[in-house]
Amino acid sequence: MLQPKKINTVDLTHRDDKHPFKQITQSLVNSIETLYIKARNKEDIALQPVWDQSGHLIQYLKFNRSSLRYVLFNNQSEYTLASHSMQTAVLTAFLGLHSLQDPMQLHMLVAAACLHDIGLTQIPEDILYKRNTLTNHEQRFIRKHPILGHQTVLYSTNHPLSGLREMIAAIIIQEHERNGGIGYPYQLTTHQIHMLSSFLAICDTYESLIHGRPWRQFIHPTMAIKKLIELDKRYFNSVYVRKFINSLTVFPIGTTVVLNDGRTAEVIDVHTNDLNHPKIRIINNEHSGTETIDLQQNHDLCVTQVIMPE
Repeated sequence: MLQPKKINTVDLTHRDDKHPFKQITQSLVNSIETLYIKARNKEDIALQPVWDQSGHLIQYLKFNRSSLRYVLFNNQSEYTLASHSMQTAVLTAFLGLHSLQDPMQLHMLVAAACLHDIGLTQIPEDILYKRNTLTNHEQRFIRKHPILGHQTVLYSTNHPLSGLREMIAAIIIQEHERNGGIGYPYQLTTHQIHMLSSFLAICDTYESLIHGRPWRQFIHPTMAIKKLIELDKRYFNSVYVRKFINSLTVFPIGTTVVLNDGRTAEVIDVHTNDLNHPKIRIINNEHSGTETIDLQQNHDLCVTQVIMPE
């Protein structure tokens, strides 16, 4: 469970500050942060800025998929609720672009990701910022935040389409439900959990693994993928986890992939400026483990599939 630092201004533009992706995401962070502060102060909130900016983010990522590296490999920025929410939104955008045909579903998913932790702003600070293990009583408080977030979004104002607001709130309230009824707040089972809530849950979990927190170190994207695979049968729909991994369009070191000529390979290195064309080692020919290929230099070959371990 996330136990964030107090909300404050975060600068995600310490490098490449004029890059369009950095400018878009910084603007989104600022809008999310404004909403979270207002929610904490029990002031009325307006969803329109976040709705509009999440749409801009989706449109940009449609044609600039290499920008994902700024999320996967950015472990230096200061952690806040707002920065976590923005980075989760980026991951949901990639998953949605890969998996959803309905543009409105995609937009609602990304907007929900931007707002999914707004309920945490209503949790008492002595619990929210506690560094030691939470007591059972304190855990019960934390587990109220999806309901609080649902209520906060549902009763927000200045959104032109109330039906969308209701759907965003519905996605948020189920985001911590898990397969087998082991989530919260209602212990829903697999088929009771909305697909978009499951998508958000997977992206939220992955983001929390690949970025450090004040109380723990980050996990490399490769290890985070393996962790998701370990969790998927108990916590997540395996099909959705597969969709998420395939949606990244980048291949962490150690990933097993299939090429367009049918050969299987292992990713052994990545280009930070071109994450779609890694260096690979062929693993299913008679000289197994000896042939290496740089896909950036070989334009006849490309990755067509990521193989999930058993």
